[in-house]
Amino acid sequence: MTSVADRQARANRHIGDLEALLDSDVLVIAPRGMEYKYDRSNDRFVIGPHIVDVRDPEAALHEVCHFTQLETDRLLLRPEVSWGLVPGTEWYIAGKSGFEMHSDADVQREAQVWAYQHAVARELGWKPKVMESARLGTYFGGWCYYLKRHGIDFRQERLGFRKLAEQIEELSTTTHTFESFKRELKSRTEAFKASRQENHGN
Repeated sequence: MTSVADRQARANRHIGDLEALLDSDVLVIAPRGMEYKYDRSNDRFVIGPHIVDVRDPEAALHEVCHFTQLETDRLLLRPEVSWGLVPGTEWYIAGKSGFEMHSDADVQREAQVWAYQHAVARELGWKPKVMESARLGTYFGGWCYYLKRHGIDFRQERLGFRKLAEQIEELSTTTHTFESFKRELKSRTEAFKASRQENHGN
């Protein structure tokens, strides 16, 4: 049985593998923390490698893949929360507000992020958890629209997970490969650094 120390050592090695792909002047993995934050003082994004109290390289990789998948124009706005993404159309009724999805756009975007994530994980020799990712689809506002798109009854949600897992696998070997990840990561990193020079010149 693997000890906690062994698991932590493996996690640290994997995070080191991921850091080797990044330009730390734009993207840096923090010792602790969850998801990401925009570090205004250093004009860079700081990735948190934790899921609650567990240091998880997959969590860090997922946020890096969001950076890589995000449209460059949106990225250059330096989003501080959720990569600048909103969960649907905002509504206001009787002084209250919220968001409502009208399509499966959020699931489709996340499928691309997961595809990059699993393509990179394979390249680094990790063990991709495709079905585990696909099961998270149910937490997105557009999940019901995703099921509808594929003619799946909401009571047969497992079929939806299987379909999403298949889509992630296909994307990770066709359009969202490791080579594509490296290319898009480099493109966004360079655009981000170029925008600094423009901002300082103004």
